[in-house]
Amino acid sequence: MALVYIQPGHVQPIWAGHPWVYSRAIKRIEGYCAPGDAVDVIDPSGKFLGRGFISPDSAIVVRILTRREGETLDAEFLSRRIDAAVDMRRSVAGLPSQQTTGYRLINSEGDDLGGLVVDVYGDVVVVQFLTVGMKKRENEIFEILQTRVNGTSIYEVGRTKHQREEGISCQTRIARGREAEAIVFLENGIEFEADISEGQKTGFYFDQRDNRQAIARMCVGRGVLDLFCYSGPFSICALVGGAASCTCVDSSMRALMAAEKNARRNRVEDRIRIVNKNVQTYLTDAIIKEEKFDVVIVDPPNFAHTVRDKESALKAYKKLNAYAIRVTKSGGLVATSCCSGQVSMTEFLRILGMASREANVTMRIVDTRGAAPDHPFSPAFEQGRYLKFVVGEIRT
Repeated sequence: MALVYIQPGHVQPIWAGHPWVYSRAIKRIEGYCAPGDAVDVIDPSGKFLGRGFISPDSAIVVRILTRREGETLDAEFLSRRIDAAVDMRRSVAGLPSQQTTGYRLINSEGDDLGGLVVDVYGDVVVVQFLTVGMKKRENEIFEILQTRVNGTSIYEVGRTKHQREEGISCQTRIARGREAEAIVFLENGIEFEADISEGQKTGFYFDQRDNRQAIARMCVGRGVLDLFCYSGPFSICALVGGAASCTCVDSSMRALMAAEKNARRNRVEDRIRIVNKNVQTYLTDAIIKEEKFDVVIVDPPNFAHTVRDKESALKAYKKLNAYAIRVTKSGGLVATSCCSGQVSMTEFLRILGMASREANVTMRIVDTRGAAPDHPFSPAFEQGRYLKFVVGEIRT
């Protein structure tokens, strides 16, 4: 097994539990290893730090999977880790349940399986391989999942830049079982259909489940604006919960068609309005027309994938939220998200403070939240705490 030696000055985060070994942290590699092989990570004094799969061409060269020196990263190891993930969802998150059949089963580093994401949609399992190490073990992973999850189909999804950076080719395909006519599931009693063929992530954003329920309770009898609505989960949850109306804005017509379909599934299509427009353009027009909403939901994509993106992303988040605040009624609410692991909650709150001053209003934070409990993260891995969800009351 090859040995990856760490530079002096780069040991502490890895020793403390951070699972990523960046290329700049590596002093040398001793021994032969092919992409996806298991390697040992060693500190400058020769002490064992961890074992993981190597991706030589990636900025993250090693993703550590175990801190036990004698543990082999074989099928039995994968089976134990998947069992632990299944047990946690059942015992801690209560998933699946009669009310919720869509959830995240394996959350990559959060379940000590860096590079592997598995979502469950009723009786369909969707798998995403983000590293060459996990992709090389796809058959073992599919076989384990077949015996652990009561599903009729296992799909693999591709289309992420992480896969391209890892040098792996992943296509959306059915890997085990039969093809599903429709991928339908429940979230807190609400029925949704996911699009895994061309949708985002694996087809849905389970991390916002509890946040959707929380903001829906604040939307009763109110007019809602849902920005970056995707397939409409925030809007439909709000409408089922008693919102008076929802305006859904997204630049993707395909996503809006899915939102309309999900609205019909839940018999709320008479209170939903879809707008196929760039969000910033829509907000600019709404400000000119002096349109105002009781509740504005802002759920943008990740603006900062890397450290290099951070400064421009902070400016974009501030501009977006300043515009969203300006179309919120006095006494209304802005429910806004940031899904970048590069931006901390402290930084995001500072951005919202600056945005409210720019909009010449006062914002009072009434709730701060993160991802649902089926998205666990390590305390040593700040990037795993990527989702920030903030609800603020606006006063002019």
